[in-house]
Amino acid sequence: MFKKLILFFSALLVIALHNKSRASSLADPRSDSLDILHTHISLDITDFANQYLRGFADIHFKPKRNDVRHLYLDLLRMQVDSVRCNNAPVNYSYNDTILHVFRSNYFSPSDTSVLRVYYRGTPQRDATWGGYYFQNGISYNIGVAFSAVPHNYGRVWFPCFDNFTERFTVSTSIKTLSNHKAFCGGILTSTVNNGDGTITWNRSLTETVPSYLVSVAVGPFVTISGNFSGINGTVPYEHGMVASDSLRFVNSFVNLETCFDFFEDKFGAYPFSRVGYVVVPFTGGAMEHATNIAYSRSLVNGTTSNECDFMAHELSHMWFGDKATCRTAEDMWLNEGWATFSGSLFKEHQQGRQAYDDELRTRHDQVLRFTHIKEGGYQALSDVPWQYTYGEHVYNKGADVVHSLRGFLGDTVFFTCVKNYLSQYAYKDVSSQDLQESFEQTSGKNLQAFFDAFVYHGGFLDVVLDSFQVSGQGPYQVTVFTHQSIKGPAWACNQLPTELTLIDENRNKQSFRVPTNEAPSSFTFTSGILPKLILINESQSLALAQTAITKTLAVPGAVALSPVKFNLNVLSLSDTALCKVTQHYTGPSGFPSSSGYRVSQERYFSVEGIFPPGFKANGSFIYDGRSFAPSGTQYFDNLLINEAEDSLFLFYRENAAQSWMLFPYYTKIMGSATDKFGTMQIDSLLPGDYVLAMKDETAGLSVHEKSTGIEVYPNPAGDILQVKFPSALSPAHMEVYDALGKMVFRKSHPGSSVSLNVNDWPSGIYLLKAQDCSPLRFIVAH
Repeated sequence: MFKKLILFFSALLVIALHNKSRASSLADPRSDSLDILHTHISLDITDFANQYLRGFADIHFKPKRNDVRHLYLDLLRMQVDSVRCNNAPVNYSYNDTILHVFRSNYFSPSDTSVLRVYYRGTPQRDATWGGYYFQNGISYNIGVAFSAVPHNYGRVWFPCFDNFTERFTVSTSIKTLSNHKAFCGGILTSTVNNGDGTITWNRSLTETVPSYLVSVAVGPFVTISGNFSGINGTVPYEHGMVASDSLRFVNSFVNLETCFDFFEDKFGAYPFSRVGYVVVPFTGGAMEHATNIAYSRSLVNGTTSNECDFMAHELSHMWFGDKATCRTAEDMWLNEGWATFSGSLFKEHQQGRQAYDDELRTRHDQVLRFTHIKEGGYQALSDVPWQYTYGEHVYNKGADVVHSLRGFLGDTVFFTCVKNYLSQYAYKDVSSQDLQESFEQTSGKNLQAFFDAFVYHGGFLDVVLDSFQVSGQGPYQVTVFTHQSIKGPAWACNQLPTELTLIDENRNKQSFRVPTNEAPSSFTFTSGILPKLILINESQSLALAQTAITKTLAVPGAVALSPVKFNLNVLSLSDTALCKVTQHYTGPSGFPSSSGYRVSQERYFSVEGIFPPGFKANGSFIYDGRSFAPSGTQYFDNLLINEAEDSLFLFYRENAAQSWMLFPYYTKIMGSATDKFGTMQIDSLLPGDYVLAMKDETAGLSVHEKSTGIEVYPNPAGDILQVKFPSALSPAHMEVYDALGKMVFRKSHPGSSVSLNVNDWPSGIYLLKAQDCSPLRFIVAH
């Protein structure tokens, strides 16, 4: 009866520990009562034919309380032969998942006990990614499993507390065939020739790690070894691979020492006793085992093409993940988001800031377009669901957020915060809240609003520059008007330091930061230049709900704007032009709800720039309302286009201070009226905002579509504009106003037609008013 009760309570514990999703934000309760100090793993890994391990593990532990006499260890589907505690037999039960050790008297908190578990069997491989492999003559582990609950997968090859919080030192004694080597974490302390065709490889890892970072790889390896000069002295490196991979390895890892030095400069001293990679036939990437990174053979191609995304990514894990480890799977971005950012950071170091920005822009575009669709909505980084622990929110949005934190604080403060955070939580588990508090302590800034907007809630925020005004004769008083908008369930971030770049007609630049807010806000500051253009977030210091690119245009022709999904084609220009195109992934402001149109809430474009006289261009973008298929569709307009494309229209405004109007001069190119896919060809591109809207046939229209009776042509006009009134109407007067509301033309009793010379008028949108006629907008484009 007692044994059945023990098994019953053991089963309850298994349920509590392993049936986790969001509930796994609670730390493993076993670590509250017992501390594992050291684990020694002694295994015979010579039976490749049967894919079999045999040996024992010594668990050195201390109770944290006086009432501990039960010990529950994770061990998955192995055969347990016997268990001893302090060299004496001890009672135990095992159900293929939990090894329950118990005795009648309590363990003493003042003493260190040693539990030895003899076990054997074929270790498990995860159904999708990770676990233990016998593959192509190599035996190795991958310490996490994508399908398993929990994801930690140390338990497939040694008994442990398989969580992110229990840290311990490790030693290993691995018996191999004489033509094999064993690579595990730590330093090789000795080898023993056993005289029977086998060798035992003894290693020691003196820094503490959780179970999933303990590693082994056995195979016909050769060794590449040497030393790096680190901040705290010499750091040895030791790598393993089969001989045929050695030259490719050397060429692929030619910049490893550069990466090591760079990360020490940015993150602090290397936190472990060795740098190590072991090349294995795993096809799924790499795994950051402490000092013994399992690295896919497919990545070792003899070039440096994978050095940022994989080599540097995995090395950075020695700081982010191995030194400071996420406390729960729900905070995995603290490991993987930071490592993804670190790979991009090394790219910046190697190839320059432009390469970093290009990679950021491409990755950010993918996150904005697809990640919420692939992963069940806009996930918060600090509470990501179990099934997306190793998904795109964690890796890619996580890197976005780290980049934004860098932009929020500035490089000097940011990297000081990074070093202090890693020092404060060295060899500890951490949460998002811990990271926030550490960065607040170091920077002296309140980061709650930032973490609310970027970490604790899903979605993205955007910052929009509505307009600006300039007064004075130099220095100039500049007033800017901004607001924030959101994509998904995001929170706004008040007092978000946002970069403004002022550019004058000679392309001189001056940058300011203003604390933008959710509500429309204005800021006034003094500038030494007279701005003709003001750009927001020009250096991409924040990962906002937008993608943007700025180009200097010197010659006619097509202009690549990837990944902004807008095609620009310069037809003519008399001098160099500057053009920025932004795709905002939110709905635009100011579109009247009673317009009779349903405007896109997913995106709109802004075209800004300094355009000389004679500048002419056209542009186009694809509209796409098809069902989600990330391999073949842009998937921007699925929520907007719910009926025939005949009802799809393009609207325009010069800036946020102006009203939206139907843009009269574009061509809609459709494959069919019902496939929800086509192109909007803008025949005469003007600075301003462009957005798609679907006409609601059941609603009355208040957005002006066509003036009653007046005709104007050509529209856009270059030199001469013809205005024709209805034959039955001769208005007493007509007036024309520019986009700022200034009257530029007036004529009394114009008769039935007027010819206007607009050659000297600036390009832009104009409003024509005449008695008894609806106002009509027209365009002048030189």
